[in-house]
Amino acid sequence: MGESLLMAAWFWYFVLYSFLGFLVEVVFARITHNPKRDRKCLYFLPLCPVYGLGVLLMLALPAAQAQQALEILSAAGETAYQIGEVISGEDGVVLV
Repeated sequence: MGESLLMAAWFWYFVLYSFLGFLVEVVFARITHNPKRDRKCLYFLPLCPVYGLGVLLMLALPAAQAQQALEILSAAGETAYQIGEVISGEDGVVLV
């Protein structure tokens, strides 16, 4: 994959997960009957960048550092899981 296609994929991951995070937050607020307020973080778009950045950080963590990150989070009292690993094989890139 070319450099420009890779950057475009990262951008669209950010936009997609920022929007999905916004939707989850709005639905949760409606279910819990929180007062109505503007929940979007960008001026005109219904996006919450914190969700998009969180997903990008999860995708960008190298596999060699995943165990170390899990140990740090566990020592801090958090529960974290490694739910998959992206590897490249004969059929291209695969999520295991």
